[in-house]
Amino acid sequence: MTKSYYNTPKMETKIVSRATVINRNFYQSLRKQGRTHTDVMNSIQPERYNQFLEDILPVVPECSYGKKKISLWGKLVKYFKGK
Repeated sequence: MTKSYYNTPKMETKIVSRATVINRNFYQSLRKQGRTHTDVMNSIQPERYNQFLEDILPVVPECSYGKKKISLWGKLVKYFKGK
């Protein structure tokens, strides 16, 4: 007797709206042009900010909205300026 795999439960998928797709494309195109995450988010109208942020979070690289990474040279300069 073989086990049937056809009776698996269906997974519910979230339907992505057209506005969400447009927001994600807009964000990605600005990032490809060289704008930072902060620049893009500052260009959004305040009343649309929260919805835009919810739409783009799945496509935002985590490193882009955290603390800025400091290069080795930047760390050395910061170290010697502190003394």
